[in-house]
Amino acid sequence: MTATGQKQTLWQLCFYGPKTKDDMVYLALTPRGLREILDYSEATKTPVWCSADALSEAEFEKLERGNVTRFTYSLTDADQTTIHGALATIEEHHPGVRVWIESTVFGA
Repeated sequence: MTATGQKQTLWQLCFYGPKTKDDMVYLALTPRGLREILDYSEATKTPVWCSADALSEAEFEKLERGNVTRFTYSLTDADQTTIHGALATIEEHHPGVRVWIESTVFGA
Protein backbone atom coordinates (compact mmCIF):
# COMPACT_ATOMS: atom_id res chain seq x y z
CA MET A 1 0.00 0.00 0.00
CA THR A 2 1.11 3.54 -0.70
CA ALA A 3 0.95 6.40 1.82
CA THR A 4 -2.48 7.29 0.37
CA GLY A 5 -3.77 3.75 0.98
CA GLN A 6 -3.80 2.70 -2.69
CA LYS A 7 -2.56 -0.72 -3.73
CA GLN A 8 0.64 -0.77 -5.73
CA THR A 9 1.12 -3.03 -8.69
CA LEU A 10 3.35 -6.03 -8.14
CA TRP A 11 6.16 -6.35 -10.71
CA GLN A 12 7.93 -9.67 -11.25
CA LEU A 13 11.26 -10.20 -12.90
CA CYS A 14 10.91 -12.51 -15.88
CA PHE A 15 13.88 -13.97 -17.69
CA TYR A 16 13.41 -14.91 -21.32
CA GLY A 17 16.62 -16.17 -22.85
CA PRO A 18 20.12 -15.49 -21.54
CA LYS A 19 20.54 -12.13 -19.87
CA THR A 20 23.70 -10.42 -20.99
CA LYS A 21 22.96 -6.81 -20.05
CA ASP A 22 22.07 -4.94 -16.88
CA ASP A 23 19.34 -2.96 -18.67
CA MET A 24 15.66 -3.67 -18.18
CA VAL A 25 12.33 -3.46 -19.97
CA TYR A 26 8.90 -3.15 -18.36
CA LEU A 27 5.81 -4.95 -19.65
CA ALA A 28 2.60 -3.38 -18.33
CA LEU A 29 -0.61 -5.39 -18.58
CA THR A 30 -3.13 -2.95 -17.12
CA PRO A 31 -3.78 0.80 -17.31
CA ARG A 32 -2.88 1.15 -13.62
CA GLY A 33 0.41 -0.71 -14.04
CA LEU A 34 1.29 1.43 -17.05
CA ARG A 35 0.50 4.67 -15.17
CA GLU A 36 2.65 3.56 -12.25
CA ILE A 37 5.66 2.74 -14.38
CA LEU A 38 5.32 5.91 -16.47
CA ASP A 39 5.25 7.93 -13.25
CA TYR A 40 8.48 6.25 -12.14
CA SER A 41 11.35 8.67 -12.61
CA GLU A 42 13.63 6.29 -14.53
CA ALA A 43 10.86 5.30 -16.95
CA THR A 44 11.68 8.16 -19.32
CA LYS A 45 14.80 6.24 -20.36
CA THR A 46 13.63 2.67 -19.83
CA PRO A 47 11.76 0.83 -22.59
CA VAL A 48 8.13 0.19 -21.63
CA TRP A 49 5.90 -2.22 -23.53
CA CYS A 50 2.20 -2.49 -22.81
CA SER A 51 -0.86 -4.56 -23.54
CA ALA A 52 -3.38 -3.12 -26.01
CA ASP A 53 -5.90 -2.68 -23.22
CA ALA A 54 -3.44 -0.82 -20.99
CA LEU A 55 -3.48 2.09 -23.43
CA SER A 56 -5.92 2.77 -26.25
CA GLU A 57 -4.63 3.36 -29.76
CA ALA A 58 -5.77 7.01 -29.55
CA GLU A 59 -4.01 7.50 -26.19
CA PHE A 60 -0.88 5.87 -27.59
CA GLU A 61 -0.84 8.26 -30.57
CA LYS A 62 -1.09 11.23 -28.17
CA LEU A 63 1.60 9.90 -25.84
CA GLU A 64 4.72 12.02 -26.14
CA ARG A 65 7.19 9.39 -25.04
CA GLY A 66 9.47 7.57 -27.41
CA ASN A 67 10.17 4.75 -24.98
CA VAL A 68 6.68 3.17 -25.01
CA THR A 69 5.67 0.37 -27.37
CA ARG A 70 2.08 -0.88 -27.50
CA PHE A 71 1.09 -4.41 -28.48
CA THR A 72 -1.93 -4.53 -30.81
CA TYR A 73 -3.48 -7.34 -28.76
CA SER A 74 -4.47 -7.80 -25.15
CA LEU A 75 -2.20 -9.50 -22.65
CA THR A 76 -4.62 -9.23 -19.74
CA ASP A 77 -5.70 -12.74 -18.77
CA ALA A 78 -3.70 -14.06 -21.74
CA ASP A 79 -2.63 -17.67 -21.82
CA GLN A 80 0.97 -18.71 -21.33
CA THR A 81 1.61 -19.07 -25.07
CA THR A 82 0.51 -15.49 -25.74
CA ILE A 83 2.68 -14.12 -22.93
CA HIS A 84 5.67 -16.11 -24.17
CA GLY A 85 5.07 -14.73 -27.66
CA ALA A 86 5.07 -11.19 -26.29
CA LEU A 87 8.27 -11.86 -24.37
CA ALA A 88 9.87 -13.30 -27.51
CA THR A 89 8.95 -10.10 -29.39
CA ILE A 90 10.49 -7.97 -26.64
CA GLU A 91 13.60 -10.19 -26.73
CA GLU A 92 13.91 -9.57 -30.49
CA HIS A 93 13.98 -5.82 -29.90
CA HIS A 94 15.97 -5.85 -26.65
CA PRO A 95 18.21 -8.95 -26.73
CA GLY A 96 19.76 -9.96 -23.45
CA VAL A 97 17.73 -7.51 -21.37
CA ARG A 98 15.76 -8.33 -18.22
CA VAL A 99 11.97 -7.96 -18.48
CA TRP A 100 9.91 -6.85 -15.50
CA ILE A 101 6.33 -7.93 -16.07
CA GLU A 102 3.32 -6.63 -14.19
CA SER A 103 1.72 -9.35 -12.12
CA THR A 104 -2.05 -9.52 -11.98
CA VAL A 105 -1.99 -12.83 -10.07
CA PHE A 106 -2.79 -11.18 -6.74
CA GLY A 107 -5.57 -8.93 -8.01
CA ALA A 108 -3.37 -5.85 -7.80
